[in-house]
Amino acid sequence: MTRLNYWKGLLLLSVFCATAVMRLPARTPRSSPPLTRTTPDRGTVRTPSANALCNADQSLCVPRATQNMLIANPLNLAITAASSVTDISWELDDQTGQKLAAGQASEDPNWTGGTGPSSLETFQLRSYMFVLPKSASGVLKLSPVRTDQRGMPSALPALDIPLQFGAATSTLTVVIPRNYDQYQTEADAWASTNGPPAHFAPKSPFVQERLTVLHVNDLLYASAEAAAEKASALSQAPVHILNFAVQAGTAYVDLSLSDLQDHWAGFSITLAKVETLVERDLLQFSNIHNVVFGWPPGKTDSSVSLLTQGDARCPRKLLMFPAGRYDSQNLTRKVTT
Repeated sequence: MTRLNYWKGLLLLSVFCATAVMRLPARTPRSSPPLTRTTPDRGTVRTPSANALCNADQSLCVPRATQNMLIANPLNLAITAASSVTDISWELDDQTGQKLAAGQASEDPNWTGGTGPSSLETFQLRSYMFVLPKSASGVLKLSPVRTDQRGMPSALPALDIPLQFGAATSTLTVVIPRNYDQYQTEADAWASTNGPPAHFAPKSPFVQERLTVLHVNDLLYASAEAAAEKASALSQAPVHILNFAVQAGTAYVDLSLSDLQDHWAGFSITLAKVETLVERDLLQFSNIHNVVFGWPPGKTDSSVSLLTQGDARCPRKLLMFPAGRYDSQNLTRKVTT
């Protein structure tokens, strides 16, 4: 009897304990902190997501979908980088080694990523390609650089991104001097007698040069940008169109040279020569009657939409105001001589 009571008591105790365990609240698993790693002299770097394509030390990433992407003209790419990255140079080559375009990505002026070793920054790469590729694919090489507290730059691991080129092409007609040396000589003579702010009206002949490029949607803007690139031969700094708009037959153009803070001797003469080339190019289109270098009426740098395109000696934070209403594919060109 005593032994039977012992086993009954033991059984009741087991049932009670099991019931008590079942009534305990479920344990909430503790969330793991985001993965980070520390690299020498670069602080903490965030581990990128599975949707990112990064360089070896993960200081620079692009969307993974960029790999083998069929690119458009202009090339447009957002780059995420660690805050320690101060510059990103880039070069696009086809499979034959031919360089199609190169430059420097610009910082996104809308970036508000905070500060500290683990913060991220956004760069923008945007550039027209005026050289036609000789292959169906190519490689975009991104080369980031960081600068230490002493101002000494050091290269970080590069990122090579395979890309695909489409078969469709466009033809641009760019107005250029028939003889650059003659054009330069005439500009120098004008500078010695008149010079700025007088308008440079060269008598040197101009010709039309046709460029076959990867397909572009905006022939007007692409043609003006091609003229600006050609004008780089007359300048100590590369020339780009930063801001562009068309309103009531007037093209408003903001050149990268206009925003440079460091000028050289004869800078104003260089600017006049470059502006004249871009003006002549835009005036070839029948719907463009006037060219103004600056902002359109009522527009300021705080009321425009974002477009970035940069160079090492050009401003890094660049803007573009919306283009006016015009048919960019069906433009009637004027006859030029």
